[in-house]
This record gives sequence, C-alpha cells and structure tokens, in this order.
Amino acid sequence: MRIPLHVRLFTLSGLALALVSCGATDDKASLDAPDTPDAPATPSLHLYLWAGDADAGEGDSDFLAVVDADPESPTYGSVLGTTPVGSAGNDPHHAEPIAPTDGLLFANGFNANRTFLFDLSSPGEPAFVRELDKIPGLEYPHSFYRLENGHVLATFQRGDGSRPGDAGGLAEFDADGNLVRVTSAVDSDFAGAMIRPYALEVFPEVDRILTTSNAMMLLDPETGRYVFERSENVVQLWRLSDLSLLATLTLPLLPPAEGPECFVEHLMTGEDCTPSGIAGHNRPFEIRPLPGGSAILNTFACGFYRIHAMDTDEPRVDVLMNWPEKAGCAVPTIVGKFEVLPIMFANEIVTLDVSDPTSPVEVASLTFDEGFIPHLAQVDPGTYRVAVTGIGPDAGQVLMYWVDPVTGELTLDEAFGQADGLGPGFSMTRDEWPHGPTGPAMPHAALFGG
Repeated sequence: MRIPLHVRLFTLSGLALALVSCGATDDKASLDAPDTPDAPATPSLHLYLWAGDADAGEGDSDFLAVVDADPESPTYGSVLGTTPVGSAGNDPHHAEPIAPTDGLLFANGFNANRTFLFDLSSPGEPAFVRELDKIPGLEYPHSFYRLENGHVLATFQRGDGSRPGDAGGLAEFDADGNLVRVTSAVDSDFAGAMIRPYALEVFPEVDRILTTSNAMMLLDPETGRYVFERSENVVQLWRLSDLSLLATLTLPLLPPAEGPECFVEHLMTGEDCTPSGIAGHNRPFEIRPLPGGSAILNTFACGFYRIHAMDTDEPRVDVLMNWPEKAGCAVPTIVGKFEVLPIMFANEIVTLDVSDPTSPVEVASLTFDEGFIPHLAQVDPGTYRVAVTGIGPDAGQVLMYWVDPVTGELTLDEAFGQADGLGPGFSMTRDEWPHGPTGPAMPHAALFGG
C-alpha cells in the first residue's frame, strides 16, 4: 500500500488521528455565523478539494471534488461531483488558491513530480484535461499563482541535478498550460546553496515576486523512506516583468525553541531524536501581502518576518516576532484586516490583526481536539468565511468557519456538511464517491470558485 506523502507524514510521527470527530473545543463553535452589516454577501457557489485516495489501492484514483458551497442551498456542504485523474499515490498537494474563471486550474501531485490541469468552465462539473508537460531543467512543482493576464507562475523545488545544490526555480505558463519562460533560483552569491522555492506571492504594483525556500520531503523508491534535507533559510526577490532574480535575502536569526524540538526529523523517520531546539528562522514557509506594499512571512518553526522596500536597491527583511513555544505554523489566508494561521503542532488556528504591518497582534484563537491537525486555511473571496483542511493517516475533514470582521474570532459553520449527515464539515471518510466505491480520501488544497 502506497500512502501519500501528507498522510505518511503523520503516520510516521506516531500520531493516532481520527478526523471524523475533529470539532473545535472552543465553545464559540456552537454559535451561528456572525451577522454583521459589513460582511460581504456574495459567497462562492463551489468549493474544490484536491484530494488523494487514502489507500491508493488498485483501480483507485486521486481526484478533484466539487462541494456545494452555497449557504442558501439545501445541499450545502454535499459533494456535487468528483473528477479522477486516473492514478493514485500522486501526493495531491497545492493548487491555485482561487479557482480560475478562465483557463485551466493547476494542481500538483508533489511526490510524483506531476501537475494536473482541470477545466472549470462548467463550475459544478470540472473536467480533467491533461498533465502539464515536464520542463527541462526543473523538477517538483509546488505552488501556483495566477496573474492578471491569466498566466500562471509556479515554483519548482529542484533543478536537473547538474549544479551543486540543485536549486529550483520559477516558471510561467499561459492559461492553457503552455510554457512561456523559465528561470533558475541559482544565485552566484550563494554558490552551491540548496535553495528550494516553495511559496510565492506577487506584487504587481512594484513589479516584484517573493518566494520562500523550504525543502519538501521526497520518497526514496529504493528504501521506501522519505528523504529529508535541509534547505537555505532565505527569501528571494524577483522582477515580475521578466522573472529576473534580483536578490536572495537570508532571514535574520532567531533563538532556538523550547517547545516541540526536532519535530521535522521525527515526522520523517518515526524514530526518537535528541531534543536540540529549533530556531524560529528555520524553514521559511508562506508569504502573504500586508498593507502598504509589504509582506508577512511565517516559517514552519513559527518565526515571523516583514519584507519591505522591495522596489528599492536595499530590500529589507525584519523580524516581527517569534513563537518558540509553538511549531508547525502552516498555510495562512488573509481575511479583511486579519491573517488566519493554522498552527499544526499546537492544534490551533490563530487570528492576527495585520492592519499595522510593523506590529501584528494576536486577537483570537481556536483550539481543536487532538484528532485534527489544521494545515491549510483558504478564504472565500466573496465572504468572511474560511475553509480549513487538516492532515492525518486515513481520514479527512474540511471545516468551514466564519471570521468576525471586527474581532477576528472564528465561528464554526455547523450547517456546512449537515445535508450529508456527516457534518459539521465535509467528511472525506466515506465508502462511495461519484467516481466509484474507492473509500476514504485525504484533502489538501481547498479553493473557492463558481
């Protein structure tokens, strides 16, 4: 049995998860959605979930699921359809954060080094179109960003192995998935550096792109074990108009953590490790825009940085804060003036007020039962609601929350998924899917559209 990477990650850690019962322990979760006059009132009609078949058995397939996201619908939170890609064990991982209205959706199967393209022109009935062609010189696509002209930027973790460090790079595709141009993350000032482009954020007003460097684990086909490697703790600044690499900036050092030390190695091997402390500058993870043309970066080790002066000759990376008692600061989303951030190993989501880009403030938090480890949060552009996916060994659930636009507090949408009798939340722990009786699946990327 081939277990996908994001499932294997926590199997190796020895965590016994039961995501079917992953309700939040915060008593606010029993309240109705906020009724505020300022809340946007144009919800997306569909939620797309990029998911891996949990056991990757013979004849099974990874798939894109489309879920009813219309709060006024009698089938709110029910599956409307699934689009299998014809193979399992691809490690479905990141997709575009927002469903495209024109062009093909990009979604990667990270450990298989594959990207799948879906046609969402009929929003309730997505169609699998084809795989993205392999790109000479780059391997392992990770994150995607759609530009205003419909083109898509993608980070690639690795090169072709011909250079020391095997740095990855960036590629640009047109709306149909045809390669437009490609560029390398190799920087002569960091000779031989293991730069692994991971997340990206685009700042068109200043003609800039930011990428982080964080190595994903890869499966060694000979040993059946995941290979963990360290990567440079840097952020890279690029020019959007021609994809030129402008600067590679090292994150300022932060002190070691006193919390869950050596968590990455433990998750990789499942073996005990000697606590040594993990500094907050390790594993630059995600970037999100801040007011005034700057950006906030969180590391997986829960250090936080502000990146600014991107359009000058001296771009800056400044320390914002460090949470040494936490670990696993994962994939956040921006909701109004707030950043909603899952923290995996604390089993919580925190809300940061980022209206002052120099001083983010934690204003709310939500703690989950031990069975649910939140990993990715994604806002619906038309509302103050957020979809949250978690990670586990054999089951998955997608929860929907409303974010109070004034306080930042999260409230569980208890109606989402109730039409299936499996809610609150959309459960992927089921025997039957529209594409067949293939059993449980694990969601990773979630995106709204339609």
